[in-house]
Amino acid sequence: AVEIIDEVFEYICGVLKPGLSEREVSDELTHQMKLRGASGPSFETIVASGVRSALPHGVASDKILEAGELVTIDMGAIYNGYC
Repeated sequence: AVEIIDEVFEYICGVLKPGLSEREVSDELTHQMKLRGASGPSFETIVASGVRSALPHGVASDKILEAGELVTIDMGAIYNGYC
C-alpha cells in the first residue's frame, strides 16, 4: 500500500497544474491507485489548495488550482486488505 502511494504521489506531482479542480486531482489519485493494484483509497482523499490548504480535513472541492498556491494532499490506499 505504501509503495502504491509513493508511486501515485510521484505521478501526481508531475501532472499538477493550474486549472485543474481539487476534485479532478482527487479522482485522478484514486484512478492511479487502482491502476497500481489498490482496491481503493483507505480514507477520503484530501486535496485542498490555496487558503483551503490550511483546513485539517479539507476534502476535495470544485475549487480550481491557481498558479503559485500551496496544495495539501493526504491519501492512503488499500492493497490486499492493508492500509
